[in-house]
Amino acid sequence: MQIVMISDTHGARPELPAGDVLVHCGDLSHLGSFAELRQEVEWLKALPFEHIIFVAGNHDVALANIFEKKLEPQTRQLVFGRIHYLRDSGVTIDGVKFWGSPWIPPYAGAFNLAEEELRQKWQLIPADTDVLITHGPPAGVLDGGTGSASLRAALERIRPSIHCFGHVHEFHGQFEKGTKFFNCAATPFTASPSARSLSHRCSL
Repeated sequence: MQIVMISDTHGARPELPAGDVLVHCGDLSHLGSFAELRQEVEWLKALPFEHIIFVAGNHDVALANIFEKKLEPQTRQLVFGRIHYLRDSGVTIDGVKFWGSPWIPPYAGAFNLAEEELRQKWQLIPADTDVLITHGPPAGVLDGGTGSASLRAALERIRPSIHCFGHVHEFHGQFEKGTKFFNCAATPFTASPSARSLSHRCSL
């Protein structure tokens, strides 16, 4: 499986490498309107990937409003269609377990929570997650000092093979320490989980 990871496109539509699964880590839109969101979702749908996974970011304000109005089921069906839209939820594709969550420490825009509330969100992540997708980074990893401390602590329990995120544009890059971390803000990365890495849930 070839996974292509991207984040923080903000209405731009970059050229992407080929792959089987596209993961977008949030901030698909820029101004956050529903009309903009719908246009960008149509762009995602038209991309030549067998599977597409999307997690919202703080600029995706329309999705926060939809969540608050309890309209997510209709939105998944009518807007996202074949896209796997994850909000504190997961999907398994060819045996690879993905989990996505949009929440970040207080900053601006949508999906902001205090660390105590974030800790509760991270507790929902299954321990057997292979690929963790969040909008924001964990503290101390490609975060510029703005990452979530409770997310960093949760990673000690989860230990996914891959953790991809965005949000902090100027610190895009990759880092490996057991888990392979990718800050994909505006820069696509690719990864291919092997059978061994999934069975042991260690580095690729």
